[in-house]
Amino acid sequence: MQSVHDTAASGTAFNRPNAGVIAKATAFLIKASPGNLYRCYVTNDNAAAQAYALVDKATLPATGDTPIAYFYVPTKTTMLIEYKFGKRFTVGIGLAQVTTLGAATITTTTADTVIDPEFG
Repeated sequence: MQSVHDTAASGTAFNRPNAGVIAKATAFLIKASPGNLYRCYVTNDNAAAQAYALVDKATLPATGDTPIAYFYVPTKTTMLIEYKFGKRFTVGIGLAQVTTLGAATITTTTADTVIDPEFG
């Protein structure tokens, strides 16, 4: 049985395509236009815990961007980040490894993250 937030309402605004797995990288552009992030599996293939940031922009996240959310993924782990009713991004949906929580500096020395997002 589907829960209420998994049942799409009528209209194209509620269709949620799945982007599928994106290759290993340190920064990702999930969607280059406004939308909602519903859930995202983030796999950290590094030997250390990694910090990540969600960024509201239509281009690839870069050093100096202002994140709207942060989270950690433990060593060699896949974590599900889920927003029951969707987290709204007014410009675009980006995700990047960052050096620390609260910092907008993008980590570019390793490409050890794989994501599987669902967005609309």
